[in-house]
Amino acid sequence: MNRTLRRVLLAAVAAAGACSSSEAPRDSGGAPADYRGATMPGFRTSRLHYNARRVGDGIEIHIPYVYRNTTGDSVYFTNCNEIIVPSLEKRIGDTWSSVWTGASPACRSLPVVVPPGGERMDTVQVLAAPDMYPEFRVDDIDGTYRLVWHGVSHHGDVPPLATPLPQEERTSNEFTLSAPQK
Repeated sequence: MNRTLRRVLLAAVAAAGACSSSEAPRDSGGAPADYRGATMPGFRTSRLHYNARRVGDGIEIHIPYVYRNTTGDSVYFTNCNEIIVPSLEKRIGDTWSSVWTGASPACRSLPVVVPPGGERMDTVQVLAAPDMYPEFRVDDIDGTYRLVWHGVSHHGDVPPLATPLPQEERTSNEFTLSAPQK
């Protein structure tokens, strides 16, 4: 199989896999072992550390997460066929930089609504390789990251018609990633 076709197929798998919800762990109401003693955000990953694994000439990272609506109002997510992919940011010095934004189909469906006290679980699947979209824009994988949603509001309209959810309510906890072992 030629390299171009393989990259296109890997990109298609990444786009489809970025929206898979079957791998997220069921939250038992208690904190995951990694969170003992830590503050529990409403939007959190299942662990505080993930290892990237090598796949062909690229890497793959699975980041299960749960969002628990603690706002007191329903929360509305912009989506396409219920595909909601947060972006991945890396802390570089004192600032956060967007390093990966998952691909999703280009449509607009009715908002996904999470009522007060409700949950949404999913798994972000980052699949990256040279010359592949979406691009994972880091020189060094090792570091501190977080997930961030865009297009999330307290009202049935979506931004720019509605007021977006504050940054702290649509940003996950910090977690670390490690590069695959050679």
